[in-house]
Amino acid sequence: MSSTSGRRLRVGLIGTGVGIRTYLPGFAATGRADVVALSGSSAGRAREVAAAAGIPTAYDNYRQLCADPSLDVICVASPNQYHYEHYLAAAASGKHVIVEKPAAHDAEELAKFLEIPTAADQIVLVDHQLRFNPYLRVLRDRIASGELGTPYHLRIHQQGVGLLSPDVPYSWRFDAERGGGVRLAMGSHLVDLVEFLLGGASTDTVFGTLDVVVPTRRDSAGRTHRVSADSAFSSVHRVGDVTALLSASAAAASENLFDVDLLGSAGEAHFSLTDKLRLTTSGGHRTVDRPEGVDPDEVHNRTSVFKSSFVQLARALVSAVLDDQREALAVGSFLHDQMPTARVLDALLESARTGTSVALGEPVRSS
Repeated sequence: MSSTSGRRLRVGLIGTGVGIRTYLPGFAATGRADVVALSGSSAGRAREVAAAAGIPTAYDNYRQLCADPSLDVICVASPNQYHYEHYLAAAASGKHVIVEKPAAHDAEELAKFLEIPTAADQIVLVDHQLRFNPYLRVLRDRIASGELGTPYHLRIHQQGVGLLSPDVPYSWRFDAERGGGVRLAMGSHLVDLVEFLLGGASTDTVFGTLDVVVPTRRDSAGRTHRVSADSAFSSVHRVGDVTALLSASAAAASENLFDVDLLGSAGEAHFSLTDKLRLTTSGGHRTVDRPEGVDPDEVHNRTSVFKSSFVQLARALVSAVLDDQREALAVGSFLHDQMPTARVLDALLESARTGTSVALGEPVRSS
């Protein structure tokens, strides 16, 4: 089916954080989508942010937004603790949905998400946008083709510098009970990426540690809170014959990093923000300069890998909805795909609590 002439995707955002930082510019960059509605933690907050961002409609609450018949897509980009409540309304609307990762706190809560009925043609994506990154798609394809031989070692490291200072105020992101912490915020991306790069391979065992880094923080009113959510983690995963080392910190001191290293029996691949994707096989070393579709801003590090990857996801969603090209979302991560990732993240938490390796053969205790 060809594109509807002149039609643009109409998007509603629930949440004024990542929705404004990433989703709003991401959809705008497609040239075929507009964020036209917003709801936030209060009617006043929604009006304030919508006016500043140029979003025409600010709703008093998420229920009003979900009831808007003009919307094509609803993005659940609220704090983690509200995802279930907001997704329940978004799914019932019949509109297509993007849920910010992680969709649920743990596998037990995710099971509740999966019980919510959706329409047969309703798209429910989870924002694992790295799957749409052109460099990482090339890497996935090279692994699948056998060019690098049989993989045996995968290392993924992410770090950011935002949370090292003790002056960063306390919020839900430092409260494990409200879904805070790097294990969920960054770890959900890294665990999903392992599955993506290795062609859906299942994780057998997990051993990991969590670190809060800064143990107490003050809130905006000056009250001191104990930090219960991690700001860094490290873990070892056995994924079939591959050993995967995952690590992330939001409390680094120097620079933002995102590194992927894959070693195989016939070659290796390395991705970084500075050097991008480099492949070495028996035929020699070569650099993948600019895969098809890569954003020039990503090539020259004028935007983050996460923001540029979201643009790719948004373009795919536009094609799927406006052009009826559902195959554009073939690499996407859908809500019904999330249980393996949720169980691995639960296992990481259990391992950090017990100091032991956790096998994934049986459901993992999440509390």
